[in-house]
Amino acid sequence: MKKLDKSTLQKLDAQTGDPCITIVIGTDVKSFADKEQIELKIKNAIKEISEELRENYDETKSKKLINKVKTLAQKIDLNRSYTGVGLYVTESFQELVSFPFPVSESIHVSNSFGVSEILDSYEKMIRYYVLALSKNETRLFRGAGNSVLEINDHNFPLRMEDEFQVSRKAPHSFYNDEESKVDQARMKSYFRKVEEQLGKYLKSEPLILLGVKENLSDFKSVSQYTDQIIAKLHGNFDRHSIRDIEQLVWPELESYLKEQQSAYITTSHE
Repeated sequence: MKKLDKSTLQKLDAQTGDPCITIVIGTDVKSFADKEQIELKIKNAIKEISEELRENYDETKSKKLINKVKTLAQKIDLNRSYTGVGLYVTESFQELVSFPFPVSESIHVSNSFGVSEILDSYEKMIRYYVLALSKNETRLFRGAGNSVLEINDHNFPLRMEDEFQVSRKAPHSFYNDEESKVDQARMKSYFRKVEEQLGKYLKSEPLILLGVKENLSDFKSVSQYTDQIIAKLHGNFDRHSIRDIEQLVWPELESYLKEQQSAYITTSHE
């Protein structure tokens, strides 16, 4: 399944055919009952599309298209953390897309895909960054809605060893106050480098910090982006998967959005 991005939207918008099949369904599962209802919606959507295809196209063509729709539908994983899916099918094209925002149900057959509402929602979707700070490796994620993508390039992940030559202490050596001060200075220098690299991506977007308290404190002491920090989650996130990160940060984003909406309503009534 492909995560929604601008290039995917452009590709869908460019497709034409006779027919272009669009099925958009909300898949925000909060309970087992939700899951059963969504599975029924998917089943009914396929049934509706199948009937329309059989009525308007020859048997060979309609059968081929119905099979393509069913094959795509089998790839939907309702255990994943997305709030909607879109199935897009023509005779020569098929794509299953996940949406990181609520969607209205849409089922239709036309000579193009129905993407105008999705495009509008995408343009309004909140963008943000997640910075997972660590002495081992600092990771940066670009977020949109409840979906995040890890940045892997020449800037991130950033390892402390990339910036400093780490010397190992001899066995049984004493760790004195002077060594502690040196280590503290090295950590702040490292986080200044993290800050510098972060500035190549972060503009006015909100920022979520992940990491142990000491690392978050050291980073904040050298950062110019403190006003953009909307949440801090404490712990070690070195081994967390993208899905783990998504599930951790989305409640923080929801809380932030509710606060922003509440503040807007209060201000507009003053």
